[in-house]
Amino acid sequence: PFDPKSTAPGTFTRADASQVEVPMMTTHAFWPYAAGNGWRAAELPYLGGSLALDVILPNDLASFEAHLSSAELTRITGALKPQPLEFTLPRFHIQTEVRLADTLKALGMPLAFDRQRADFSGIALSPCTESPDCLYISQVIHQANIDVDEKGTTAAAATAVVMGTGGPGYQGPWITFRLDRPFLFVLRDTKTGAMLFMGRVADPSAKE
Repeated sequence: PFDPKSTAPGTFTRADASQVEVPMMTTHAFWPYAAGNGWRAAELPYLGGSLALDVILPNDLASFEAHLSSAELTRITGALKPQPLEFTLPRFHIQTEVRLADTLKALGMPLAFDRQRADFSGIALSPCTESPDCLYISQVIHQANIDVDEKGTTAAAATAVVMGTGGPGYQGPWITFRLDRPFLFVLRDTKTGAMLFMGRVADPSAKE
């Protein structure tokens, strides 16, 4: 952990050279550190020794990312050696959501997203080529977040696969079910009954 008493406002320069003042955490420690051609790196060890956070500071971020590979990353982390550091890091929170349907189609699984041809007969009654009582994937959403502050690092990730019903077509009557007022949702483990996520949708237009 960082000592909160050592946190102070500091200037952070963005890629476009604009600047912003943010809380900067500082500590003095013997942590793994290395410097190479156009980059410097350090490693924050976590309690237990099984986890660590590596931070890399390139001189030119765009150029560094363009040439970054698994081998280069391995080379950088392999060069880290304990050094006496005065280490300063801004608090940060990053949250991202990625919709993966188009990516997965391009990687070779377009049929799973096709409501006319998908075949999930292992978990559904029949494939979509034979019956309207079938399943297909309508969306895959991945969300991840990470928080780094004086207490340490908290990170989480989850992927949701949204299924829909499809098939060659159904001409009979439909039941109307409109969720047009606040409602609750629960994601649970059907085998154990454990509730994994529970929430309330009070305003679908809310941005936060």
